[in-house]
Amino acid sequence: MNEFGIEYETHKAIIGQPDIFIEPNICIFADGCWWHGCEKCYDRNKFPNWIQIRKISDILITQKLKNNGYIVLRFW
Repeated sequence: MNEFGIEYETHKAIIGQPDIFIEPNICIFADGCWWHGCEKCYDRNKFPNWIQIRKISDILITQKLKNNGYIVLRFW
């Protein structure tokens, strides 16, 4: 629980393991620029293949969660 009285869990064991999970259905991800391929910080043409794979994985995880009724918030 934080200072505003919001109860949350970190790294909940659901699809994508969100950084913060608030019952009943809010998933918050704090995506680091390097690990998740922020195109404002890095040249997309120079990303290694694994970052391209991570970007696709992030899209798929977000869609799966939304399809299962979760609200997904992603922040860089």
